[in-house]
Amino acid sequence: MQREKLETYLGKNIKVTLFDDKKLIGKLTRCDSKEWKNANGGYSQKRWYSLFPENTYDNCSVMFRSSHVKKIELI
Repeated sequence: MQREKLETYLGKNIKVTLFDDKKLIGKLTRCDSKEWKNANGGYSQKRWYSLFPENTYDNCSVMFRSSHVKKIELI
């Protein structure tokens, strides 16, 4: 998926299907955002994304690039 299209979903609750058919649900965030850095001890990664579960800023374990996204749905 193109980065520009994926970024239109930033901050929204979505369901993402990755290239390996893994499904993730949560609030889309960039891994270089302030919320991501606060939840992960200052670590950041440009042009990578993750999902925060249930509108919280808990530590996220799955990071992905826009090219990893096969399908995206707004929930």
